[in-house]
Amino acid sequence: KSTVFHIFQRKGDTMKWSCIVQKGAQLTENTRSHLALGVGSSAPVSVKRKRKCGKSDNFAVGHFIDACCFFIRTFVLLAVAAVFLFTIDSVNAAATSLKAPHEGDSGTTAGGRHQHQHTAVNAAELHEYEHEEKGYCAPYNGIICKQYISGQVWYSREDPTGGWKNEQITTALWEELIADLTGLCRQAAEKMLCAYAFPHCQRENGRTIKVPLCYEDCTATHLQFCYNDWVLIEEKKERNIFLKSRLHFRLPNCSVLPRHNATAKKPNCSYIGLTELKEDEVSYDCRNGNGRYYLGTVNVTKTGLPCQRWDVQHPHKHIQPPQVFPQIANGENYCRNAGGEEPYPWCYTLDESVRWQHCDIPLCPDY
Repeated sequence: KSTVFHIFQRKGDTMKWSCIVQKGAQLTENTRSHLALGVGSSAPVSVKRKRKCGKSDNFAVGHFIDACCFFIRTFVLLAVAAVFLFTIDSVNAAATSLKAPHEGDSGTTAGGRHQHQHTAVNAAELHEYEHEEKGYCAPYNGIICKQYISGQVWYSREDPTGGWKNEQITTALWEELIADLTGLCRQAAEKMLCAYAFPHCQRENGRTIKVPLCYEDCTATHLQFCYNDWVLIEEKKERNIFLKSRLHFRLPNCSVLPRHNATAKKPNCSYIGLTELKEDEVSYDCRNGNGRYYLGTVNVTKTGLPCQRWDVQHPHKHIQPPQVFPQIANGENYCRNAGGEEPYPWCYTLDESVRWQHCDIPLCPDY
């Protein structure tokens, strides 16, 4: 079959077109001569497009075909764009209808909203149950976490090693991550890692359940004890830099974890006590040691500046200590040392130029 190239040469504001016949894949000598004569040796040559040559190939027919091709392509592109936009709108509308009830629906009442939320939670729980990993309860038989774990822990039936795989991962993470941590952060990280790798185990309604981490412990580790280290891990995660030893272990999302219920018959989460208030060390008129469990009512700093309330973000915005510590939850604007990271109780001040200061709390005489 013969095909045709449209060759053009721009000279000023005029465009010259020529029809050049190509046989097969090679240009004939006649065609090459025509190309040279028709366009000129000094002008740039551009191949516009191919089409079949008719018996009478002329300027008008060529432009008519070009115009038809242009309008067909434009129509197809517009049709595809319309279908795409319609699909996006439909998906967004469906997502909106699932996320919240429309105004005027029964779901806009208080009871209706609670009902919608309850249904969503049940669906999520059902989905989790259907894909729940099967497990069994047995005593912890490892070494790395023996100082933190006692009683029955949960083992996966999909792990033929009987928990040895998690023991290896925990040991490797201990060396890769925890060995470089210090002080309160290291203690918190060790306990958290062990509770994550070997969660408490419960039997309920014929099911064997692994008890998740507690919101309080996770938040205290994230926002208080290991804040800088946690942020560093998250920043690396965003750049696809992960701990080499983590395998199937993941950094927990504290916000979705259950809150510790101290009065429940069965523990609803694997509580490791990072925010626990030790009653035998609580003091009111003086401090024991660094005053970690001081619950007195002094509310001025050592220089006399009034303290900012812990539940207020003005004049100083803050996330530490988080409200998961009982000393802070009911602390009003009193000096506190929740978590025990400072040598003395302290507070944020109402002076915009002074973010925080220690408080002058005397040491208990019998400490």
